[in-house]
Amino acid sequence: MKKLFLLLLFVFLAILRFYKVSDFFFWHVDEDLIAMIIKRIVVDMRPQLIGFPIPGGIYLGPLIYYVLSVPYFFAGMNPIGLSYAAALLSVATILLVYKVGKTIFEKESIGIFALIIYGFSYLVNVYGRILSGLSVAPILSLLTYYLLFKIIKSKEQKYFFFLGPVLILASQDE
Repeated sequence: MKKLFLLLLFVFLAILRFYKVSDFFFWHVDEDLIAMIIKRIVVDMRPQLIGFPIPGGIYLGPLIYYVLSVPYFFAGMNPIGLSYAAALLSVATILLVYKVGKTIFEKESIGIFALIIYGFSYLVNVYGRILSGLSVAPILSLLTYYLLFKIIKSKEQKYFFFLGPVLILASQDE
């Protein structure tokens, strides 16, 4: 019964993410800057060697632009196609919220509660239609928590091989 409830909840939240994606899509200055940089990478074949500036005169690394260039390429640089990619990432994050909540707190009810809170969050639903560096931030955060928990709990070194790339990508993101 619990599995059916979870499946129905997940399907409803996935539909909520994809419902009228093109109608509720919006574009900010940050996405415009990211799109320009990715256009240079994908269309102009110009490599990006420096990332986004953050306060304090620090520049992030360019790896996030290369990761985000994959959905841009498959969407044909169409912003509406990018909103579908962002919604798909948001759906993947919903699954990860449940998995991490259930694993770390060792209670399935906490995973379900976290899933409901995150899944029905208004801001998560609104910003789940924009593809930017912040679209992958929840996944990177959850993977970091999950892998650190696995390292501490199981004391197995194999999880460091997964944690390394996650932290490298996270250090390149906003």
